[in-house]
Amino acid sequence: MKIQTYVINLKRSADRREYILKETARYACMDVELVEAVDGYRLLPEETERLFDVKRFTYRYKRHPYPGEVGCTLSHQECYRRLLNSDEEVALILEDDIVFLKPELVDAVMTECCEMLKKEKGGVFIYSLLSVSSTRGRDMGNGYSMYRVWFGLGTYVYLIHRNVAKKLLTDFPSVLADDYQYMNLKGIKVYGLFPLFSTGDSMGTDIQQGKQDIEYVTDIPVRYRLQNFFRGGCRRLLLLLHILSVR
Repeated sequence: MKIQTYVINLKRSADRREYILKETARYACMDVELVEAVDGYRLLPEETERLFDVKRFTYRYKRHPYPGEVGCTLSHQECYRRLLNSDEEVALILEDDIVFLKPELVDAVMTECCEMLKKEKGGVFIYSLLSVSSTRGRDMGNGYSMYRVWFGLGTYVYLIHRNVAKKLLTDFPSVLADDYQYMNLKGIKVYGLFPLFSTGDSMGTDIQQGKQDIEYVTDIPVRYRLQNFFRGGCRRLLLLLHILSVR
């Protein structure tokens, strides 16, 4: 089974491009298409304002976005557009620093999870760290279990259904690409594996590098304070009821 695979890479990062093309060539399931990443550090301020809602981001996360975060979100949204412009139902999205911890399982796991999303006609399946997920999982019979994810870290590899891509493109960009709580609250089912199936290179993905000191924002309108309170309340309630667990 071939899965449309979008690989995000900065044009200037030839070494990472060489690495990721060599890595993906190992897997029969991946039909690779390179996607040139948006370099947030090369966007002019007016370009950032035109492409990304910085103000809404600051109200949601109580801080200013890093240029790399803006570029990361815009790069992933380009993958969503490409999926919608294709005939594919599900796509695999990779960042250029992906490292699979169980390479011998990649083809089988990706194929099984892709078929699941097709059957459900929606959903996202992440292969990064699960920080908060369902208490109970489903044993996949290969040393891994599948969980519903509330919080996860990273967007370096995940499957996404075209119905989810369409839903995520309805809002003007203003969130982190890996805000899985945001997806859950939009009615999107997010799944993941435990234990850890993959990770990013220790160097970090180029488009996300350059995080400096955090600039916190305190002047947040009441409307957004209430929204933030609601999101936190949902998470705390689900943890209290042991529906979710911290991993």
